[in-house]
Amino acid sequence: MLHAYLVHDERRVDPRAICGEIRTQQGGVLAALDFHDDGSNGDATGNDRIYTAVVAPDASARIDFKGAQLVEVHAETKSGEQRNATTGFLYSIPLAHLTGRYRDEIVDGNLVVSAEVQVDARGALPSEATLAESDGTPFGWAQNAQVLEAGTAWIPLTYWGLMLREHQANGPYLLAVGGALDDRRDAEPEERRGAERLRDEGVRRGLFSDRAFNDPGLLDAAARLRAESAGRRPRSAGPMMMRRGAGPTMRRERWRADC
Repeated sequence: MLHAYLVHDERRVDPRAICGEIRTQQGGVLAALDFHDDGSNGDATGNDRIYTAVVAPDASARIDFKGAQLVEVHAETKSGEQRNATTGFLYSIPLAHLTGRYRDEIVDGNLVVSAEVQVDARGALPSEATLAESDGTPFGWAQNAQVLEAGTAWIPLTYWGLMLREHQANGPYLLAVGGALDDRRDAEPEERRGAERLRDEGVRRGLFSDRAFNDPGLLDAAARLRAESAGRRPRSAGPMMMRRGAGPTMRRERWRADC
């Protein structure tokens, strides 16, 4: 979805028409753009002088859009003058898709949540996920990067045990998966445990580790992120990788974590 508007004397004005093209870096035309301001077909509000064009390539054409593309926009004023502008965007095609199945376990004192993915083609697959309280407030973040072959695979994401010991929040927890993944289904997970039970018993029985993370680089990054979210200058790094009130964009909340 692309938006365009015509400005005169620092305010939006009505054009006679706005059109455009999406072009490759070599100049070839991928798609023609027809901008409209009638409150339909993706345009949020009619007659607000913000014009919208929607591009939805079918499956056979998506590969042509992959990468960096150029957008040229042409506006004609009410007096017939031509105005031109350019911008661009990056279009990515996910190589893997979430199936909707998840599982969790305690490994070496840490919580490991695994997401099942269907991989379309071999490649490096970065993934990340935010662990949040039941109201959506994030408190933990994990990332992983693997080279996966085509087929079905599980991607493990590890949440440090000390974080779960120190964070006082009742389950159920929510997991928001991002990175180079794409959600194809709204499927509920097949395996679920009582989130509050696992957290409470894990702490009470000492299943979650009390070891500090001890990675200086990541601890410094965590301290900066905590300080930025709290609006203060960074201080010394804490003992865990944790973000309160901030975190990667939560793309979709598909799973109530069994943790």
